[in-house]
Amino acid sequence: MTWAREVAGIVLLAVSFVLIGYGLFIPAKAVVAQVLLERAWMVAPKDGKAPKPWPWADTNLIARIKMDDLDVS
Repeated sequence: MTWAREVAGIVLLAVSFVLIGYGLFIPAKAVVAQVLLERAWMVAPKDGKAPKPWPWADTNLIARIKMDDLDVS
């Protein structure tokens, strides 16, 4: 019976790591997207077509909202 408990513990630990990783994936992806969008705005020409934030992006930079009072954009 001891080996069954050890196997069950290892399986539960592995499943918990997978679920934690899955839970952190979307927030991490959002942080990376914000960084890439900010970088695309920095290199965007003032009068030309803005570059895509990442090569496979299906979106284009159109407008930027800035709140100077709150120092956010």
